[in-house]
Amino acid sequence: KENEGFLTSKATRIAPDLCMELVSPNDRRADITATEANYRSLGVREIVYIDQQRFKVRVLRRRGDTGDDYDEETLDAGKPLVLQTMNAVKLEWDWIFTEPRPDEIDTVLSLLASV
Repeated sequence: KENEGFLTSKATRIAPDLCMELVSPNDRRADITATEANYRSLGVREIVYIDQQRFKVRVLRRRGDTGDDYDEETLDAGKPLVLQTMNAVKLEWDWIFTEPRPDEIDTVLSLLASV
């Protein structure tokens, strides 16, 4: 919220805190690698790749306040995705990978209860 003034319709004036990518079956590995390199060079604090085809979540978190050094984590089935850049909001594994998706209202209420 505090970075809202840095966003315009044409550009971002600072690196976003969080970038989330849904990996499509048509995405090539080279495209994903290029996107990741771009996010790293911008200094994005938390980068998340969700691959629903492979039931895989890959999370990169920048170490420290500057630099391009990142810790990488691949989540195992059943482990929730905790978004540190969003005050540790927790997204349950089933919310991401189970069909049908859970009810939106129930999900929002669950998220609000944890804040």
